[in-house]
Amino acid sequence: MCDGWSTQNRKCIINFFVYSPQGTIFLKSVDASDKYKDSNYIFGLMNEVVDQIGEKRVVQIVTDNGSNYKVAGLKLMGVRKNLYWTPCAAHCIDLMLKDIANDPSIKLLIQKSQELTCFIYNHGWALSLMRTETRNEELVRPAITRFATNFFALGSILTHQDDLKRMTNTRGWEENYMKITKIEKMQM
Repeated sequence: MCDGWSTQNRKCIINFFVYSPQGTIFLKSVDASDKYKDSNYIFGLMNEVVDQIGEKRVVQIVTDNGSNYKVAGLKLMGVRKNLYWTPCAAHCIDLMLKDIANDPSIKLLIQKSQELTCFIYNHGWALSLMRTETRNEELVRPAITRFATNFFALGSILTHQDDLKRMTNTRGWEENYMKITKIEKMQM
């Protein structure tokens, strides 16, 4: 498996993992910050890893769906007739969910669910009420880089829909929410 990512200080790292019946192990990382990561460069790295492991031991290469990885994988299959390249299924699903999330009605729904979740987790009293009503179950909170988490978060809100409705009908919600509303109006 081959996975490229960027660190917080913008270094481009390409990781290589090996999967076997005994499990997945980390093989190596390549700092490709100063490289042009075109298909030829990626092909060279993948080809080198196949040589390092041994061609007879490699059945498949899995990468993300980027065009440079796709071209490199197809080129590797042309040179190494006994192995296959496939895009990562999770990455493909994430890209599909990204497209779905671009629909205006879905985008609005995701935005509203994020606002609700942020409000609850940014106000201790609301978080306490939510935990009481959900019997200490947490809501799933979306991650910035994974589109699937937006849909997990929506599912979590749907699962706890009745709990959240009960929460907003409590005296504690009414008292605290009214205070916040008054403060916001005074600040305008």
